[in-house]
Amino acid sequence: MNWRQDLGFDSETILVLDIACYFMECFFGCRNSNDLVNAYFEAYGKWATEDFIGHKLSWRMATEIYYCIALGGNRSDLRMWEIEKGWLKTPPDALAYMREHYWNREKNVDVPIPAYDVGDGWIQCSECCDVWQRMFGQNAYVCPNCGRHTVIKENTNEE
Repeated sequence: MNWRQDLGFDSETILVLDIACYFMECFFGCRNSNDLVNAYFEAYGKWATEDFIGHKLSWRMATEIYYCIALGGNRSDLRMWEIEKGWLKTPPDALAYMREHYWNREKNVDVPIPAYDVGDGWIQCSECCDVWQRMFGQNAYVCPNCGRHTVIKENTNEE
């Protein structure tokens, strides 16, 4: 099996998985990351839809594939392993790589995107869903996670 060709993923999903391969090579020292991804889809393909991959993004896919396939861990123990190893939060170098190669690709990063007031003094980026504290009187921010320029859009129930 070749996950890039045989699974019919769109280009966005392939990019997420390509970056996951890069993370497995850089952070976990894997030399066979594509083989690990193939094995992952053979074992867990029924759960690993484009929506699932898009929700997890590259870092979480890399840790899951590495733990379940390279280390032979059980998916039900993944969260505890991530906590024990300090891999639950995406490392700053991986975030910077995601910013450059995923979030900011082919986008005009100078055009502000919405950020939402999610209550209790917190704001959420509409691009990467990161949350940060709102500063009194400030309506424009740069998302600390994806680096996009944001402008506060108040949440309403109207679509």
